Amino acid sequence: MNATNRVLNRLVLLLAGAALCGTGAWLLLTVLRPGWAERPLRALDDGLGAVASGVNGWAIALPGTGRVPGALVLACLIAVVIAICAVLFIGTRGGGRIRTVLREEGPAGETSVDLSVADAMLAGPLRGRAEVISADCEAARVRRAPAMKLTIKVRRGADLSEVLRAADRATAEWDRMAGTPEIPVVLHLADLGWLDRLRARTRVR
Repeated sequence: MNATNRVLNRLVLLLAGAALCGTGAWLLLTVLRPGWAERPLRALDDGLGAVASGVNGWAIALPGTGRVPGALVLACLIAVVIAICAVLFIGTRGGGRIRTVLREEGPAGETSVDLSVADAMLAGPLRGRAEVISADCEAARVRRAPAMKLTIKVRRGADLSEVLRAADRATAEWDRMAGTPEIPVVLHLADLGWLDRLRARTRVR
């Protein structure tokens, strides 16, 4: 769980998928050359040839180095743009993580609750159970509101119903302490197998 802009994620995936599908379709049609696609393919080939000729005929004169082909300059510019976009995209992943899970203002001032308190109340009681390997609590801002994720790794053959009841008790205790049930807690159960993602169970309180 994180507060990454899902619209941006989906837009990037959509553009990447469209580019891959378009490239694959063009390669397939180029190899098969069906009759109905002959004219569009010829027009596309002519257009690409004209662009390539124009780029190859363009060059930049640099002092002491001679003339740099336009194709090389264009390739460098494209590489720089892709690198910048990649850095920006990677740098914004996993954003939204927060340490303050609750903030209340009153006449005497402001009271804030750190993530470590939530971790102690939610994950702490579960770490001591024999069927639980590990339990961790994370927090993020989703749609401008705090939300938490409680990840529990259980041993093979563990009674999941007992683990869920223990998690429910911990969540109820957290709600009583926080004084508000408005902070959603996403519970994620997983084992240590390579099929964690397929077998994992997730619920929201």
